Amino acid sequence: MRKLFQKPTLFLFVCILAIVVGIPYGIYAFTLDGGAMLGGVIMIGWVVLFSIILGIDRIAVGYVKPLILSIIELVLMSVVIYFIFK
Repeated sequence: MRKLFQKPTLFLFVCILAIVVGIPYGIYAFTLDGGAMLGGVIMIGWVVLFSIILGIDRIAVGYVKPLILSIIELVLMSVVIYFIFK
C-alpha cells in the first residue's frame, strides 16, 4: 500500500475518491426497489472503470515522471469535462 502512494498523480486521488464513494453508494442502491436499483449497477460500473483507470495510471507512472503525468491527466480531464458540460 505504501508503494501505491510513493508517486502520487492527479488520477490516483480522483480514482481513489471515486472508488471510496462509489462502493458504498452502489451497495446501498442495490437494496432499493425497481428502477432505483439501476443506479447501483451504474455506480458499480463506474467503480470498475475507475479501477481500470487507476491501474493504467500506476503502470504509466513507472514510465513517465509523476509531474508530467499529472499535467497530461489534468489536460485530459479538462477536455473531457469541457465536452461533457458544453
